[in-house]
Amino acid sequence: QMAEIARQLSAKRFGALFALHRTMDLGDYLETGVRLDAELSPELALTVFHPKTVLHDGGVIVKDGRMEGAACVFPVSQRELADRSIGLRHRAALGLAEQSDAVVLVVSEETGHLSIAYDGELERNLEPEAFVSRLRDILTSDRAAADEEEEVSTPPRKPHD
Repeated sequence: QMAEIARQLSAKRFGALFALHRTMDLGDYLETGVRLDAELSPELALTVFHPKTVLHDGGVIVKDGRMEGAACVFPVSQRELADRSIGLRHRAALGLAEQSDAVVLVVSEETGHLSIAYDGELERNLEPEAFVSRLRDILTSDRAAADEEEEVSTPPRKPHD
């Protein structure tokens, strides 16, 4: 669903910033914005990031398929970046990816290009197919790691006598 939302925002050139919760608490960032607790949908995302709405500045925090909050302020990366054209939205995505384990998605309002910040790195200007593929890879590796962790923490069952 996030891929479709990003595609629609990109087509309309609505700048957007999404933090997908993984394991680390994002509560401090949530407190800087407006709590929503609403089911994630393309319609809601398009409304939140419409340039004429109050909530369009800042980021949205998504957890378990729900928008927890909007207009959240994320930390801006202080890293010296070679490309001076990287704007505040992308620097905020990178900053959050440096300080948390969130997967941060960016839609550029200038170009409509899609980017992903993850594990302290920023992958910019992804084509829609590459964006979907990369997002799927990241989220699939999360699920595989969680499954593996569950197997390790679950003691083997003893056969019945």
